Amino acid sequence: MSSYELRETPFGFEWGPVSIERLVSDDGWGVMFSVKTPREKMDIRVTPSGLIRLGKVVKAGRPKKS
Repeated sequence: MSSYELRETPFGFEWGPVSIERLVSDDGWGVMFSVKTPREKMDIRVTPSGLIRLGKVVKAGRPKKS
């Protein structure tokens, strides 16, 4: 059993180190949501016919030391 707490947000939920968020929806275009962790973010689009399109994974940058 997972010890992570599930917490609702205005557009999705957070579960442990991950945040799932609804981004956009349109009848002709499909739906898009993001999966975000402290280190990376990926956008996922699902077309009206059910195909999954993965966006580019964006790595979170670490602050540069001054």
